[in-house]
Amino acid sequence: MKIRVAVLIAFCFCVVSRLHASGLVDGNQLLKQCQVVINREGGQAVSAHEKDDSLLCLAYIEGVLDTQGATNDLHPGIKTFRYCVPDEVPVIQSVRIILQFLKEHPKNLNVRASLLVLGAMVDAFPCKTP
Repeated sequence: MKIRVAVLIAFCFCVVSRLHASGLVDGNQLLKQCQVVINREGGQAVSAHEKDDSLLCLAYIEGVLDTQGATNDLHPGIKTFRYCVPDEVPVIQSVRIILQFLKEHPKNLNVRASLLVLGAMVDAFPCKTP
């Protein structure tokens, strides 16, 4: 039992130090990763590392959008970062919208990427008030 606890503690220290070393994803990282998605979509050859970057972009964006969607569903009274994306909008279009937003706001690229993703979606898909 003591060995399991020691292994768990060691694992946690490794993960925490890795997260601390890498920091949070910011707009600069997301811009680089998502540009690869568009390059691949256009048929451009990319390296294995760039393929990983493109998967990170897609996973990150889907995670942010899914989390915000769940938050909006669970707490309909919250008005912050509310956007209304039509059902037929594919993920690749969201990537294009977010990439364009990042390029148009270079001063904000040091900001946490999740905030930039949400800002892009609110900008592109504002909800119509009844």
